Amino acid sequence: MYGQTALSQRENEYHNLRIQVEQLRREAAISRKKISVCSDDLARFCQEKRCDDPLLGKIPNANNPYRDKGMTCLLL
Repeated sequence: MYGQTALSQRENEYHNLRIQVEQLRREAAISRKKISVCSDDLARFCQEKRCDDPLLGKIPNANNPYRDKGMTCLLL
């Protein structure tokens, strides 16, 4: 009985290792780009979209959901 348990544990470990190897093979097959190319693409994208970014430009009051509505706290 002890031998069967040890064998099933080995089979389970073998199965898990096989899954890990398959995952590593998939990850190794992914095409990669150089960081310098990706950073240039990211900088260009940010420059193109900066006029639409509310964090970089001012939001018109008509479109600003966070604007002060003129209400004050009655308790203070």
